[in-house]
Amino acid sequence: MQVVSKTEADTLLDELENALEDERVALRILDSQAIDAAAATKLRLDGRMRVLYESGGFEKRHQSRIKAVRDAAVQNQLLLAHARSCIRGAIAFASGAEPVGYSNTGKRPSVPPTTSAPVRVNVRG
Repeated sequence: MQVVSKTEADTLLDELENALEDERVALRILDSQAIDAAAATKLRLDGRMRVLYESGGFEKRHQSRIKAVRDAAVQNQLLLAHARSCIRGAIAFASGAEPVGYSNTGKRPSVPPTTSAPVRVNVRG
């Protein structure tokens, strides 16, 4: 068995996996500060990844981890879209507006914009 030392790419992938896990948890509990922190961390890591990629710092053995990171990012994006939809529905419900979403026909209903003042909802308690 060949022992491979931990490279900068391994460390960077570890950090990115941790950031995506933190983001996933934050999305599930709707913790906006943690979501913002995860986004900032991902932006910082993205810059480092680009530099490392351009310098050839990733090896063939990293491909499966890179794919796993990509898959986790896509899952978080789906969670984010769902959370946004839930929040919009809650705001529509609280304001008495007709919720904007998809009908059973699969077409978006045309809903005129509301003229009432914006409503702020505290979902964290």
